[in-house]
Amino acid sequence: MSIVFVNMPGMLTSSASEIHDVLIKLQVVTTQLSGYRRQFIIDDKGPVLIVVFGTPPHSHADDAFRATKCALLMTAILSAAKVEHGIGLTTGEVYSGAVGSSQRREHCVVGDRVNMSARLANKAK
Repeated sequence: MSIVFVNMPGMLTSSASEIHDVLIKLQVVTTQLSGYRRQFIIDDKGPVLIVVFGTPPHSHADDAFRATKCALLMTAILSAAKVEHGIGLTTGEVYSGAVGSSQRREHCVVGDRVNMSARLANKAK
């Protein structure tokens, strides 16, 4: 799988509607390239978007290319919106599946590649 981690510290002071507008544009790019929006959260570092390529049954032979193209398009969108951001992208083996219990569960992607994407996004300028 290929994981795209997008940190947007430049949106910490943005309004909810500004964040929403940017997220919709990022979601459109993700959908066009058959990516899966794993998670969107807002923490103390700002909004964070995690996009995954290669999640069964929507995997493609060129998922790494699709993830790279997605990251480049997202950079263009965020730069045009004048949003400070960092993007990390990795490709490799990860666990992808449900975690939790029968009362509450969610789909997750876990592994060294996911962690490395997050670290790269934090270091990217």
